[in-house]
This record gives sequence, structure tokens and C-alpha cells, in this order.
Amino acid sequence: EPIKKKRTLLNIQNTDNKCLKWAVLAARHRTSVHANRPSSYNQYEGEIDDSGITWPIPISQIPKFERQNRVRINVIGYDDEASAGHTETEGACALWICLQGGAERGVCR
Repeated sequence: EPIKKKRTLLNIQNTDNKCLKWAVLAARHRTSVHANRPSSYNQYEGEIDDSGITWPIPISQIPKFERQNRVRINVIGYDDEASAGHTETEGACALWICLQGGAERGVCR
């Protein structure tokens, strides 16, 4: 609840299983108008190199996505307990991704 009140979370309402891509674009190009819509970031879609990435992206491909896009992604999964993981990839942008249902699931599943 405290995090929700701070308005620090953003849930992109996409239907294409590319949640991670939209989350990275939203972090790089903040907007106050319809920030939860992928259409707010369509113009930046070419910035993401997703060659060789399957969607929805499995956790095992996140390091590859990070290298290709100069981004660092931290993943938190939770069921009854929270678990976290992060990589050491150098990048200009860092994101925290929260997965309901545990970290063993892919992003957007």
C-alpha cells in the first residue's frame, strides 16, 4: 500500500506478451498522459533490440536482453515469500520487475 500511494509502480496494459519491452520504454520515456498504455511508447519501439528473444521473455533470456539494450533489470518474484535476483550488466537504466506467482515464471505470464 505505501508504494502504491507514492505512485512509483507502473503496470503497462499490453496484450502482446512484451511486458518487459514496454516497461523499459516506459522507464526511458516517462509520460504523465496514459503512461500505462503501450501506444504512449510506440514511437520508441525501434530503440529495443529484441533479436533472438522469445516472448513472453523467460527469466533465462533477461541477461541477453540486458546486454542488447544497455539496461539492468532486477526481478522480484513472490508467492508466499518474496525472492529477488539481479544481474551485474552495466547500463544506463535500471528497472525492478515484480512477478506474481514466483520468479520461476517468465515475465508476462
